[in-house]
Amino acid sequence: MLFFKDFSNFFNSFFCAKEKDLYVVFPLEPYLYIYELGNLNLKQKIALQPSYFPTPTGLPKDKSKDYGALRKIAYQNAKYKGVYNLEKDYLLTYYQTKANESLLNNGGSQAAEIEIEKSRKQYLQVLKNNKKITNDIIVPKGYFFVAAYSTNHIVLKKEAITDKLSTTYYKYSLNLK
Repeated sequence: MLFFKDFSNFFNSFFCAKEKDLYVVFPLEPYLYIYELGNLNLKQKIALQPSYFPTPTGLPKDKSKDYGALRKIAYQNAKYKGVYNLEKDYLLTYYQTKANESLLNNGGSQAAEIEIEKSRKQYLQVLKNNKKITNDIIVPKGYFFVAAYSTNHIVLKKEAITDKLSTTYYKYSLNLK
């Protein structure tokens, strides 16, 4: 049984606090922003240099209310999904690549959306003292990142649809130490 002392390290967390700093990622920007807690002054902007993060594409203004176009553009862009406070001087960032274009016209069912999400490759980046210390670590195909609970361990999930959605969770080692 896993015990989590800090539930802020679950799922899509675009920010986390550590000591007197607030760490923030924005989905379409490959940067980590560090703000002072309290007054929220920007202290530092760190280029994360992801290996698989193309420059985001935009949406023409005349298509801004077109749900199909919005949905498609959302899947055509890579995006940061979170930043997580590990232990001591370690942080972890998580991003997804763009989805497989051939799946984007498969409709909006739950099964179709899961297949589109599965087509996105997912990567983790580990930082120590605000510096990237690893190459981008790929999450195994078919799994989704769920939580970070120590410097060396994360939780992944695998979803399957038969007659209903089933989710299985796995402990995964980053092998950093």
